Amino acid sequence: MDKTTFGNYLAVAQMNYEMNPSLLLPKEHVAFVLTLTGDDYDGLKAFVQNQRKTRQEGKKASLLKTWSVVEKINEDLYDRGTKFYIAFMDRVMELPPKAQYLVITAQEKSEKSLDVDAISMWFIIEVAKLDESEQDQMDVIFPGLKNVAKQFAN
Repeated sequence: MDKTTFGNYLAVAQMNYEMNPSLLLPKEHVAFVLTLTGDDYDGLKAFVQNQRKTRQEGKKASLLKTWSVVEKINEDLYDRGTKFYIAFMDRVMELPPKAQYLVITAQEKSEKSLDVDAISMWFIIEVAKLDESEQDQMDVIFPGLKNVAKQFAN
């Protein structure tokens, strides 16, 4: 994807996030995406390339390790992304232990596999097994997750 295509894709993604705020994405993720501009292209490209290379080498593509390459290319982007990630993880650490486990395990699964659909399905099915109060707390972080999980529980 070239820089122009990236800019067009980014504009559509940002518009979708603004129009559909309950896309099962953490508010920190959405807030971060809404800060992105065409100037972030090189940093994001380096991050994606680093993720691919790490996986191709058979290594775990840990988000923080693969994100570190961005700091050398676009320090502002690196700082913004890191700030939003830390805020997200702070909220995750406030969840009950079972819910924390699910979020962290989903993250670990994504470090090993690009099969986002399978990981998402696993995550939703496991959230459906949580009790009502745990689902309520997860729904605060992932808006709409409780309703989706209920559909899978039936």
